[in-house]
Amino acid sequence: MVLRLVTGGDAGEAEQDRAEALVARLKTLGQAPSGGHGGAVGLPPGPALGSKAMTTEIGTLWGAALLRDVHFADWAGHPAAVAVSQAVASLPSRPGPRAIPDRGEIPFADATLGAGQGPYVSQFLLVGTGARPAARGWADGGSVGTGGAQDDGPGAGIVRYGAQCLHQRITGYLARLDHGTDWTGRRAAAGAILGPAAFECHPRFVATPRDLASFVDLGAPHQAFLTALHLILDAGTPLDGGLSLAGDAVGPADIEALVLGAAARAVDVLPRLPDDGRATPSELAAGLALARAGDQGRRLGERREAFAAMAAALEPSGLPERIAAHNAYQNRLWSPRDGRGDLGPLAPEDNVLLPLATTRDAPDRGTRLAHAAAAGACATVLKACFEMFEPDPVTGRPRARPLTGAGAMLPCAYEADPDDPTHLRPVAGAALSLQGEIDKLAANLAAARCFAGQAAPSETRAALRLGERLAVAMLRDRLGGAPAAMRFTSFDGDHLTIAATPGTEGARVLVRDAAGHGGSAETLQAWWTRQD
Repeated sequence: MVLRLVTGGDAGEAEQDRAEALVARLKTLGQAPSGGHGGAVGLPPGPALGSKAMTTEIGTLWGAALLRDVHFADWAGHPAAVAVSQAVASLPSRPGPRAIPDRGEIPFADATLGAGQGPYVSQFLLVGTGARPAARGWADGGSVGTGGAQDDGPGAGIVRYGAQCLHQRITGYLARLDHGTDWTGRRAAAGAILGPAAFECHPRFVATPRDLASFVDLGAPHQAFLTALHLILDAGTPLDGGLSLAGDAVGPADIEALVLGAAARAVDVLPRLPDDGRATPSELAAGLALARAGDQGRRLGERREAFAAMAAALEPSGLPERIAAHNAYQNRLWSPRDGRGDLGPLAPEDNVLLPLATTRDAPDRGTRLAHAAAAGACATVLKACFEMFEPDPVTGRPRARPLTGAGAMLPCAYEADPDDPTHLRPVAGAALSLQGEIDKLAANLAAARCFAGQAAPSETRAALRLGERLAVAMLRDRLGGAPAAMRFTSFDGDHLTIAATPGTEGARVLVRDAAGHGGSAETLQAWWTRQD
């Protein structure tokens, strides 16, 4: 085999040893070039308390909480979505939500290059295999797909695993039920259950930020990418041209093992990295609430001035007033259910606590960011294993392999119907690319923790890129023994090649920009340690 996979009874111990060795290597990989961000490969420190960047992050998370039950399909014209987007746009150091044609300014659509094209939710979270015949010609002789059975097509959202069927509909957390909106709930938030969970009665497609948060909070980190893998295989997508040169064939089971291995490595490595002591978003919001109330009990100590400055900077956006009104509504609505409403030292107008979509906060970095790191790693494996480009039929030059359009995997893009989210509806617009939707899938899963109120945008964005680098390290170590290569584009547009030479251990990693410049050891080192 070209790809050296972990097999046998010692697989868990071998993977753990590799993870520990990788952590040690990440800590000593060196510094970025002069003028860049210093430090080893890992997660960068969070913005300083009181800084414009931190002020903007908490304001953005307030905005995400206010939009939690607004359908993605309605964000462009929904009055609440328009008002919140304008408020977020007024923040002092906005990260920059990407403007999507016909969709307006969409928060959390800038985590990857592909996230800003077409519907907000990746097609891989929605569509099914439909009636397309199974992919043929794989070396292991296995069959994947429908085998000729008929259904309503990819828009039905049914993914066929051999004789089994998986529906892309989910049963998520109950709409309009937030947690941690009073002082008692906030004090219990650090890892404790805030209240009994409640779920929707009927399965539906991912239609709202709360649905996306539910998918991540209740699912496994690799789950969406195994589904994406089956969809890609069912469409007969060719392997990366460099892998096709290998002497031994690579089959679906090999790629599935790589996806699982990448997710496991990311989830295992992340908690082992040094913790920068960053406060959770809900802890920051609690500090802002105390600052607005005058901090009579001096709970904030020497941080009082920083929180007061942040609270003053957020006031002109109108977001504090909106979130206080939202929390008051939540406390009135759900007080009969869970007895909430104790505001402790806060007046109602000071209650800017961050509403949570789940029944517990995520106080440790591993819980907050594991899905984002795993998403970055799994997406990188899929992009590296399959051919992301094809010749343009007119010019002959390489172009992004389309996911939608004539002859592509899907006839058109889909999104959950806001009038009936148990069904998908077609979406007109420019063709989507395979690579773009893989990138978007990673961005969606990373943003889910932000929509839940559990993680800040800057740290999920960084975790995506850490996962990308963990996957590259894994592929570099496992590719070898025959002339083979993997080529793909990073989340930031870098062109990467992982190339193996016969008779050598592992493989080389080359990084170039869009113009083809780079490929040196210095360029690789700068990419490894880049944290912006």
